[in-house]
Amino acid sequence: MANKKNAFFNSTNGWTGVQPGMKYEYFPPVGSGRVVEWENQGWDRADAKAALDDIYQTWEQITEHYGRQSQKNLYAESDAG
Repeated sequence: MANKKNAFFNSTNGWTGVQPGMKYEYFPPVGSGRVVEWENQGWDRADAKAALDDIYQTWEQITEHYGRQSQKNLYAESDAG
């Protein structure tokens, strides 16, 4: 699942969830995804946008709950080696 083609197929077909770090799964301005890519996987344009908007809002709520800077600090510390 490490490549874009497989990861995108899996997320758009419900085999996995979308991943916050995979910007190609989201629409601008957050990511680089295109509606036509989701339509090619059988999604209706409005449904794809609504689903991704809901996911984005949920991640924002989680980030606000735990604190954006706190999460960045934890990530930086975990990679400090």
